[in-house]
Amino acid sequence: MRSDRGSAALGLSILFFLVMGLAAYYKDNGLSDVAHLRQEISSISGQRERLTLENNRLQEELDNLSNGQFIVESIAREDLGLVRPDEVVYEFIDSKTLQNPLGHKKQ
Repeated sequence: MRSDRGSAALGLSILFFLVMGLAAYYKDNGLSDVAHLRQEISSISGQRERLTLENNRLQEELDNLSNGQFIVESIAREDLGLVRPDEVVYEFIDSKTLQNPLGHKKQ
């Protein structure tokens, strides 16, 4: 009798722990959800790192554009051809251009 009772208790204990393990894995907020959330956290962390790098790059570009007087001045001079009012501009003309200013071919 004692062995029947012991084996029944052992069987019930094993069944209990098996049911509890399955419940812990499959229930809401169980182990399967924890594994899925860990994957999601990893993915979001990667996105966050990429966005942080992009944000730093954009902030540096913004600082250069707003505070970088040199950059603004170089763009104004090179792209727009602007000069300061007190500056004198010297334009050097090639001798070929001087001989044929309109670009006509000589006959």
